[in-house]
Amino acid sequence: MNHPLTSYTDEELIVLMKTDSTIVAEIFSELYDRHKNRIYAYTLRVTVSRDDARDILQETFIRFYQSLQTTFIANVGAYLLITARNLCLNQKRSQRNYEKLSEDIPAEEFLIRFEHKDLITQLSKALACVDFDQREAFVLRYYHTLEYEEIAEITGQNINTIRNRVWRAKEKIKTLLAPIIKEISA
Repeated sequence: MNHPLTSYTDEELIVLMKTDSTIVAEIFSELYDRHKNRIYAYTLRVTVSRDDARDILQETFIRFYQSLQTTFIANVGAYLLITARNLCLNQKRSQRNYEKLSEDIPAEEFLIRFEHKDLITQLSKALACVDFDQREAFVLRYYHTLEYEEIAEITGQNINTIRNRVWRAKEKIKTLLAPIIKEISA
């Protein structure tokens, strides 16, 4: 091979994988390294559980590898994100019997003095209190900086529905974080 794998695009690596079976493991490893952080960050924000996020990350790449055996995947990033999303939805459905996290967070809990870096931690806690569909839209919009059109395509929802979900998530988060922001601003 003349060039290191890092110099190839995802699509070129997929083609190369189909034509040179001797370097399949190296190509898959390169694709994993390129996309693992983004997929893990998405699953962590949506599931709000490190263990679930790790499991879903692993299952996403297992399914990706299996699909590569029979299918040409033109957009690796989108394929992985859609697969991770579907696994998150499956995980959410399987946990319906468990007690839901209370959305009523005592205001006193938020009145503790926080440094700015702790605001991120509190944002994560507030995000956990937001409805799954709204949280997912918020994460895709603000953590992954996707356009509304891209989010609508990934989720299979109407663009206006996505805009509404993002807005509702922001409003809920603003309400939950208002005491902290007020304290920091003082």
